[in-house]
Amino acid sequence: MNAWLAVWWLGVAPPDAGAGPQGGPSARSLAQLYFEAADLAKSVNAAQACIRLEGPRCRPLLVAIVEYQALAGHLDSLSKADATAMIAYDRQINPTRELAKMTRRVHQRFVVDPFERAQVAVQADQADAAKNLLRNVLDVDPRYAPAKALLAELSAPPGKTAHDGG
Repeated sequence: MNAWLAVWWLGVAPPDAGAGPQGGPSARSLAQLYFEAADLAKSVNAAQACIRLEGPRCRPLLVAIVEYQALAGHLDSLSKADATAMIAYDRQINPTRELAKMTRRVHQRFVVDPFERAQVAVQADQADAAKNLLRNVLDVDPRYAPAKALLAELSAPPGKTAHDGG
């Protein structure tokens, strides 16, 4: 896929558009763009080009893409640790964007679905079960604000809410 076609298809501009040769996107931008488009092979190639052009500062990008690619080949059998790593790699590869489509599937399975089960446990007055589910959610995605808020609310002393500073 042509880089600019990918930009059009994704409906986004590359993070550092204009930084590459002849005013085109940089190799780093292309790696991120191909990553978002779920073309991991081209993303790896672009990250390798980034290393050739920009030197070792692109190495963490390449490592994250390669590690992500290895995990992506086993989406149906990921462990909790794999899911945690996959989400972290996604955020390292493209920190200014939402999670990539492939990662969103993992996030749904390991974060959103257990969070929804925690909400059901709260409604059933099973606070301990809900807290365990929420801790597991936050182990996988420490940034997941709904889980942080609900855990704070459940952990607040009786008669106080997290909003009261308790």
